[in-house]
Amino acid sequence: MAVGRPQWLDHLSRSFKRHRGGRTGWTVEVMRDRLRVVSSELPPRSDEPVETVLKRRSVTLNTPPGPATSAAALQEACGLFDAVMAVPGAGLIQTSLQARRMSGDSPLQS
Repeated sequence: MAVGRPQWLDHLSRSFKRHRGGRTGWTVEVMRDRLRVVSSELPPRSDEPVETVLKRRSVTLNTPPGPATSAAALQEACGLFDAVMAVPGAGLIQTSLQARRMSGDSPLQS
């Protein structure tokens, strides 16, 4: 368990990681008494320009934080992850951009 982190949040994070099959880049955090899911694989908001640069985005969950609501929060976070991964090509864009960045190629080149 992380130091200073409530046990219910640690359990929620581990359960969410199991649901994702170990896929990295997704976290559940508490921010200002609200739970949120953070990932660079979340799609851009409607008011954001479509970018080729990865950007961490967050979605605030409707479920309040706490040990009594952690099962509902897990269900909501897993539903969000599943919805994002159901979009054709989800995660493939990030993988190809990371590969290009590591090889030194510009993601804007074809």
